[in-house]
Amino acid sequence: MKSPMMLCVLTIIALTTAVSWSAQPLILADSEGDQWVNATTDTELKHSGAASARWDSAEKFRIITTFSPAQNWTHYDFVDLWVHCPQACEPELWIKCHYHGTNARWGYYYVKVKLDWTGWKLLHLPKTEFEEFDPPFSWARIDRVTLEIDPASEVKPVLHVDDFGVSKNALVMSCPSPPNLAGAARSNLKKPPPNGAVGFADAKVWFSYGRGNPGDELVYYIQIANQSAQSQKARLELAGAEGLAAQLEADSLTVADGAAAEVAVHLTVPKDADESFRRIVTVKCTPEGLDQLETLPLRIVAEREHPCVAFSQQQVEEIRKRLKSDAAAEQNFQASVLSYADGWDGLYKDDTWESFEMPEFGSQHRTIGSAAYACAAAYVITGEEIYAQKAAAIFRKYADPETGYVSYKFPSYYMTRLFHANYMGQTGWVAGMARAYDCLLASDVLSEDEKLQIEWYVLFASAHDYWNEGYRGPNDGNATTMFVDASSAIGAVFNDPWFLDDAIDGPLGYRHLVGNSVLDGGFWYEGSWSYHSLSRNYLTAGALNLLHTVPDFHDQPVPTIFDRRQRFAGWVE
Repeated sequence: MKSPMMLCVLTIIALTTAVSWSAQPLILADSEGDQWVNATTDTELKHSGAASARWDSAEKFRIITTFSPAQNWTHYDFVDLWVHCPQACEPELWIKCHYHGTNARWGYYYVKVKLDWTGWKLLHLPKTEFEEFDPPFSWARIDRVTLEIDPASEVKPVLHVDDFGVSKNALVMSCPSPPNLAGAARSNLKKPPPNGAVGFADAKVWFSYGRGNPGDELVYYIQIANQSAQSQKARLELAGAEGLAAQLEADSLTVADGAAAEVAVHLTVPKDADESFRRIVTVKCTPEGLDQLETLPLRIVAEREHPCVAFSQQQVEEIRKRLKSDAAAEQNFQASVLSYADGWDGLYKDDTWESFEMPEFGSQHRTIGSAAYACAAAYVITGEEIYAQKAAAIFRKYADPETGYVSYKFPSYYMTRLFHANYMGQTGWVAGMARAYDCLLASDVLSEDEKLQIEWYVLFASAHDYWNEGYRGPNDGNATTMFVDASSAIGAVFNDPWFLDDAIDGPLGYRHLVGNSVLDGGFWYEGSWSYHSLSRNYLTAGALNLLHTVPDFHDQPVPTIFDRRQRFAGWVE
């Protein structure tokens, strides 16, 4: 039997002859024995070891290998398999990695590979190239893998498979500590971000970003970790840094096996930048002798005036004027905002609102999130500092790395740190906290250190969770409009180009949903008035976030879904 090892790196993406690995992968099925259902053991034709699995696709169009317990591939980068093809042919090989989670939830990732080679070939497949079928889209519980040939294909090749496993990149870049956000030094954090909270290698969203005034220098500390079993030399370069007075501390480095190195990247906000300025600079890391490229986006943006998400400073002045002259508006403001900001004190265990404890249930968290927004908005409109102090007390609790947001565990896949059993509450809480923080930034009740803590341990951590653990499909249902609201709110409060682009042109962004899920008559496609109202509300909120942040968003098409009078099933609202 071959001895599996955890540290692994493959040399190149596809090889047609046997080669040595740069480090051994984690082998999960070495094909020695009956590891593949519907295949036979062949001791004559093999890639390595004593045998391979022989698969006659004319007899069985699918072979299967299972894992017990289920495998967690979250922190691996590639799916690897050696395949022998007697000659190049037309059929495609389908590789499916099946997820089987709690509550009988299941789904799988799949990729199609053309059988265009003769002999042995290493399939070194990045996880990012796999497509998704059915939720919940997680590599955390893979319990079986199937290989399939289209049964309708006229060509039925005899294939041999060997050494199925997973592997990692040689070098992985991350920003384990934030750059100088809001001018605060990264050493001001109480402790490094906990593993699994923010900034780790398999995250879809990197939180390496900085903001500053024109002329400010931002320093990013890039950590390069060697996940292989041998020393790695790599070259570094920047892309997209034109006009930013960019300086890379080193353009090459050597990292010992199992170790990590740190490199500083200096970028400067242009002196002529205004509040619409935002850029993404890419750091490229190429290991010497390996056909791999690791990239890390660094976001650099200009400071903005707050509030700027739900409403602008100009709109705040208009609201204040109207409240003085319009009794009905004043009454509505008292009932909808001030009563919430004043009344939620009852959630505390005593009469001092600073003393509340973190709640245990999802509904309580959402209540406190709404209260944070009500208090912060009440401060912006009334100017009374007591409301800012109340909102700040909430954020300080959630930003504590020991007892706050990031201290919450994941009891199951569907019960994430976002305090809700499904995606319906995740993005709503994120967007509400982003709006509350935006309003709170208009005050001076928070120190620079506290702002850094809140941004890193509340907003970035929660955005990471809704993006990586939240539900993102598989269709364009009404709940996906919440992602437009959440991504646009996070993007607006930080002026962040990644989230703003996701909210507008992402796979479930504003443009996609308006173009595909709103019918010609202006009604939401799912045929329910409640779904229509929910979708309209979140798309409207997301559009307002974007209108205050992205100058050219004014040119985006505005759907008739925003019109309350919609014809549906023969009746009018």
